[in-house]
Amino acid sequence: MSSQPSSSSSSSSSNPLPTEPTRNGNPPNQGPQVSNQQPSKSWLSSIDRTYHLFESPDLRSKYPRLSSKVKDAVELMERVLLEVGLERSCLSFNGGKDCTVLVHLLCSVVRRIRGMTTTSSPPPQLASIPSLYISCPSPFEEMERFIDRSSHPLTGYNLDLVTVEGGMKQGLQTYLEGGGVRWERVERNENPGHEPPRKRDVRAVFIGTRRNDPHGGYTSLGSTFNTHPNPTLKVIEDPPSSIQKWRPAYMLEDESLERAGRE
Repeated sequence: MSSQPSSSSSSSSSNPLPTEPTRNGNPPNQGPQVSNQQPSKSWLSSIDRTYHLFESPDLRSKYPRLSSKVKDAVELMERVLLEVGLERSCLSFNGGKDCTVLVHLLCSVVRRIRGMTTTSSPPPQLASIPSLYISCPSPFEEMERFIDRSSHPLTGYNLDLVTVEGGMKQGLQTYLEGGGVRWERVERNENPGHEPPRKRDVRAVFIGTRRNDPHGGYTSLGSTFNTHPNPTLKVIEDPPSSIQKWRPAYMLEDESLERAGRE
């Protein structure tokens, strides 16, 4: 998670991101579309409960280590958003576990700062979060379906997602310079017209970092052609079984072997 100083502080829900072409070449939209529907109260409540992990004395006592880490992360996000505003921030999201935890925390912080609660009638929509997906060659279809669900304004986190190719450094540079392709969902109405790319005024980028990976057999996901189950998690059976089995990734004892399944 990184930020640059700025004299501007904003809590506006406006989104100044320029339009981009969509992934299939259709005319670009003009930003996130407003829906008459609302996210369910149970979903919003699950987001808001992030703060309970360190504000509830019982949870602090039961999960002291987790409570402390969540509190530190939340307070850092609050400082960044109060300093630069959501519209000058960006979330790096590729569907991994680390960034999924990050987007849940960030969504909770945005709602708390803006005074959004589930007691409103109807509950307010989730604020649109400017987001960046740095794609890899030949991504897993399951991963992209998860990204689509996570970006949804009703059942996900309402991500205003732009896709770019390349590594992290090049992807961020492309995004800051106004490049990228807007993630397209079926229910979005595409509007005609296209604006030339223009630089984005981004002062903070939220990036999650990984410690381990809970996928069964897989401890690090890349492209479909270079990702394999971690050999150290292979289950050795006696007598041998015709079906190969793998232990879950949390059973990996040596974290230095996390990428042993990557070419």
